[in-house]
Amino acid sequence: MSRTNKTKELLAQSLTELMVTTPLEKISVNDIVEHAGVGRNTFYYHFEDIPDLLKWILDQASSQLEKEIFEQEDEE
Repeated sequence: MSRTNKTKELLAQSLTELMVTTPLEKISVNDIVEHAGVGRNTFYYHFEDIPDLLKWILDQASSQLEKEIFEQEDEE
């Protein structure tokens, strides 16, 4: 996995963990970067805003699900 993807994964994990205890609309970029232990510039290097991060998370989940479906079809 590339360094860029590791950073994106870290930011995604931070947002996901914060959403367990805090409503999404109350989570700020500062909350995410503090939780992840990175700077704001790092967040904005990878994502435009929180909705962009959410879109990336959903795209990753969709790709993973698609991969699992194709692997299951190959086994049958």
